[in-house]
Amino acid sequence: MNHIIFEQLENAGFVTGENINKSAIAYAPAKRILDIVAESCELTSIENLSQDNNILAHTAPLSLDAGRYPCSNIECRFKKAEQLANFAALYSDKLYFRSYLSEYLPCDYNVNEEELKISFFDDLQILLYLRPLIDSGRLIPFTFGDYCPHCLINKLLGHTNIKQIKRAFRWLERRIENDININLRLNELGGYDIEAHGPKSLLEHEKCYMINKSLDTLLIKPKIYEKLKDCKKLKLPRNLIRDLRISSDLAYEDKASIVFELILSKKLNAKCLFNKEIHIDVLKKLSFKQPQIE
Repeated sequence: MNHIIFEQLENAGFVTGENINKSAIAYAPAKRILDIVAESCELTSIENLSQDNNILAHTAPLSLDAGRYPCSNIECRFKKAEQLANFAALYSDKLYFRSYLSEYLPCDYNVNEEELKISFFDDLQILLYLRPLIDSGRLIPFTFGDYCPHCLINKLLGHTNIKQIKRAFRWLERRIENDININLRLNELGGYDIEAHGPKSLLEHEKCYMINKSLDTLLIKPKIYEKLKDCKKLKLPRNLIRDLRISSDLAYEDKASIVFELILSKKLNAKCLFNKEIHIDVLKKLSFKQPQIE
């Protein structure tokens, strides 16, 4: 039985069976693609799902669901998709994962059309790879619009729990400040780039880049700004990693993934599936009742 997400994509002409209609994507205006995305997200909204009583029901973390976090490279995403499929086939009756199409929400109709089509094509590749398990009901894609960690904890967790989570997140930021090396580099666009190197437990490929940050953020540290202008590349002292909020920025997706899992597991009554040790370390800092973790 075809899952509703594939019925919709086939009706739109973007997918035929196991194949992507490349020409349909190439000639479709951005608005057409985004309208289909918005419709798909409405069809797969988490509000359409009820709590699960199956003890073998699981939720996939953002770091394993084969989405664009923590790496948007298509080969890396396929590896994550294979891990997701293997777990769903061998250990889970139902494995809920966030639909990749929800990453376009809220839809930006001024988006770069070429970049949109590349991302859309990549997302369809992964969805079709997982299609047999999705059609069989072992993998269940859903849309959860806003997973900003700050919004979620304020909306859905109690005041005492929020304090604990914020302390745990501060511990995560300190880990980043102590274990990751940061270089700043001026670029040709009038801003600066951040180059981070650290252990795989904190960075997916032991490195990451934050591109074209505004120089305005450096003006609060004029000495650093002057040094960067003189040498073009600068290793940042650890105390400034905190002062410039770089540790907070680098921890953002991890925070989002952890809170997303806590809320999702509670809403669906399913076990959390975590694949990053640092996430489990953060959860160990919390004393309030948490969902089961595997």
